[in-house]
Amino acid sequence: MSPVSVFLIAVLVLLVAALVAFVIVMYQNMKRLARTVSQFQREVQPIVEDINREAEQASELAAKLSENAPGKDPGDKIRR
Repeated sequence: MSPVSVFLIAVLVLLVAALVAFVIVMYQNMKRLARTVSQFQREVQPIVEDINREAEQASELAAKLSENAPGKDPGDKIRR
């Protein structure tokens, strides 16, 4: 084998090793990201539920207020 062939094989082995290391690090980071997203969702879920509940209550209240508003009969026209 010529020295150039040995050098190219060594470079190829190093590149494969670097690629394997990169894939391992990416896998670990993806697992960490998935855990973080899952934790975030668990922590935010009660807040989202509260916001949805309050929005629903506000919508119901707005509907009641518009039903009971004076001069809001179906045939009434708005005067300017």
